[in-house]
Amino acid sequence: MRAGKTDFQKRLSALRQSLRQRRLDSLLVTSRVNVRYLTGFTGAGSICFVSKEQAVFVTDFRYLDQARLDVQDFSIVIAAKTLFDGLKQENVISPSQKIGFEAAHLRYSHYLALIELFPNTSFEPTENMVESIAIRKEPDEISYLAEAANIADSALARVLPFVKAGKKEFEIAAKLSYRMRCSGAEKDSFDPVVASGWRSALPHGMASDKVIDDGDFLVMDFGAVYKGYASDITRTVAVGKASPNMKMIYGIVKDAQQKAIDAARAGMTCDALDRVARDYIHQKGFGQYFGHSLGHGLGLEVHSPPRVGAGSETVLEENFVITIEPGIYIPNVGGVRIEDDIVIQKDGAGLLTHFSRELLEIE
Repeated sequence: MRAGKTDFQKRLSALRQSLRQRRLDSLLVTSRVNVRYLTGFTGAGSICFVSKEQAVFVTDFRYLDQARLDVQDFSIVIAAKTLFDGLKQENVISPSQKIGFEAAHLRYSHYLALIELFPNTSFEPTENMVESIAIRKEPDEISYLAEAANIADSALARVLPFVKAGKKEFEIAAKLSYRMRCSGAEKDSFDPVVASGWRSALPHGMASDKVIDDGDFLVMDFGAVYKGYASDITRTVAVGKASPNMKMIYGIVKDAQQKAIDAARAGMTCDALDRVARDYIHQKGFGQYFGHSLGHGLGLEVHSPPRVGAGSETVLEENFVITIEPGIYIPNVGGVRIEDDIVIQKDGAGLLTHFSRELLEIE
């Protein structure tokens, strides 16, 4: 299932309104994720061009049939040479236009090729024109994100019986990926983070060949992609008995996360939400060991706007989907992170991930 026709028309309408506000005639979209968001196209090798009057999708012959199946509300152009040549062959771009391009996504070499093809046209860098529309999720998108979260929850439940001292981190990561695929994931949201013992103090400690030892804390950060939409969940478990000190740290992280989930609602800034968890961890004496943002947005990319962190003045709105993931990381000792996916509501937040957050001691 894909978003309905009305949704794509709304997205186009919103982008055109943004063009008017920024006094641009059109936008050249080169981000694969943003092309998918605007057109529904699930393949590669494509760009799109949106003006006040036109909506043009450009690809090559490899994707003609797929484009006919996927793309709505755009005229389809099959480029004979490069994708930019496709715009020229159809006379889509005129010298009088002021055209925005995605500064974060257009390679410099491609920019040079673009201005060589259209030397008399004004191209202006833009930021987050599509992302600022995609940040607010539609009902179908929330249902896809919820299913992606459910797949991750289910995979963890199936993998935990396999976790024990003597296993390697690589093995746990492979099991998580396999179980998510078996449950309907298109792919992993990212390479799973599986870090045990002292390595659990590495916030992004990718899985290694380290053997998990009795008494280790094990951090597992992973996610599933369902119909293009990504989940992101982290759980920390003890392999064997947890030490009193690590139990205390786990409890602080768990309480900090719960406070942030309880506080999250439409109308508050991302900075204010970050401070709920950060101030609590600081009060407990571990502020220096929580060095990353509280969370981030989720969507067609696992790291999407907004950034839920210190200094971010983005105001949370209904139907934003974000992560809440505080952590404490003590070098050469170990770390704890607990992460869940939530949807912002008018008077609170709804959980999309549901796996237990109680400390599990796996014998």
